[in-house]
Amino acid sequence: MRPFCPDIYESIFWIIGTVIILILSIFPNLIIWLAGLIGIEYAPSLLFLLVAVFLLFVNFRNTQKIVKQKERILSLAQDVAILREEG
Repeated sequence: MRPFCPDIYESIFWIIGTVIILILSIFPNLIIWLAGLIGIEYAPSLLFLLVAVFLLFVNFRNTQKIVKQKERILSLAQDVAILREEG
């Protein structure tokens, strides 16, 4: 069995998300400016919105991976069944 090894794209995605949150934490006026630009009255609400969108995207990507793995497992199970019938 292979040890846990995260996908390189997933790692890059998490690093980008972390850098964005870090930048917004270092420069709090930036989140206030962005909230005003979008029309959000309470600036921390924008931060929660960004986190929610980020987590929804992560959930969507994980769901896609699960569907692909289910299809692969089904294909492998069918191959095993065929090999057992032949053998």
